[in-house]
Formats: sequence, structure tokens, C-alpha cells
Amino acid sequence: MRSSRIRAVDHIVREAAIGLAEALRWFYVEVAGLEEIDLDAVSEAESNGGPSVLRFRTNQQEVKIRLVANPVVESSGFPIVIAVPSLKEAADFLEERSVAFETLSGTSWPDRRLATNDPAGNRVELKREWPYDPL
Repeated sequence: MRSSRIRAVDHIVREAAIGLAEALRWFYVEVAGLEEIDLDAVSEAESNGGPSVLRFRTNQQEVKIRLVANPVVESSGFPIVIAVPSLKEAADFLEERSVAFETLSGTSWPDRRLATNDPAGNRVELKREWPYDPL
């Protein structure tokens, strides 16, 4: 699952309930193939009573997950879209780990995506970019 990329105009910020940090780390690092950054900042914020923010990146883009008591979850609307090298590998990986997903098709043959939710319920789509393997 390496070589994943986020395509966004700016960094992406979502919210999740306090207590989901480990599940979110597993999802964004193992499933989506992103790198976690600033682990010390999360620990420092927690020890100082401030809000914790998990940060994941690939290339120059970041996904930030704020851990809050009453999160606003993006379960529909604007998903986090992460480009992966192979939808087949991503689908196999999700199936092996019993992560529910659906396959979406766009208006053209190469526009295929796998849609799922992160452990907090935020919508995430894994997108294949041409000329990667078809699903």
C-alpha cells in the first residue's frame, strides 16, 4: 500500500471521538498507506489537557484528525480521496481485514474508487490513477 497520495487543494481536517487514536492510526497508516507525523505533539497535547491532533501525510498533503469530545463526522459529502497504486491490492487488503467498502465507478472507465469509512465514520475513497492496474 505504499506510494499512496492525497490530492487536495489544502490540508484536510476531520474530527473523531477521543479514544479512537489507535484505530485511526491503524486505518491511515496500514490501510491508506500514509505516514504519521508529529507523534510527540499528540502526547504533549494530551498531557497538557489540550486537543489532540493526529497528522498523516504523503508528499506535501496532510490529513489532520482532531480528537474531540463531540466530533462532527463527514460520513457523506466531501470524502478524503487518497490515490493508491492498485485498487485490486487495496480491495484485497480491505477484504483480508474485514473492512467494509463499496466499489464506485465514474463516468469513464478509468474512474474507479473504493469507498469506505475510517474508524470515526469519516468518508474515505481510495482512487486508482491511470495507468495503474484495473480493479
